[in-house]
Amino acid sequence: MAYKQPKKRYHKFQLDLIIDHIEKNGSISQREAYIDHGIQNLSARLAELKYDYGYVIRREAKAHPVTGQEYSRYYIDGKDDV
Repeated sequence: MAYKQPKKRYHKFQLDLIIDHIEKNGSISQREAYIDHGIQNLSARLAELKYDYGYVIRREAKAHPVTGQEYSRYYIDGKDDV
């Protein structure tokens, strides 16, 4: 049987990846989270950042310039005092 990491520890690793990505690139999309970091449930990780760690998350709706496909970009606008 393969060893499974405890969920919270693995989630914390994903949270660090998300924060690093946003710090380097300014924002993150669901596609970037999945392709670059293997994060399949970005909305759950963003909710953890918001409710468990006090980050202020901003969502902006965007449209792809060529296809017109709508998507969301997520930004960190600071941190609340928790």
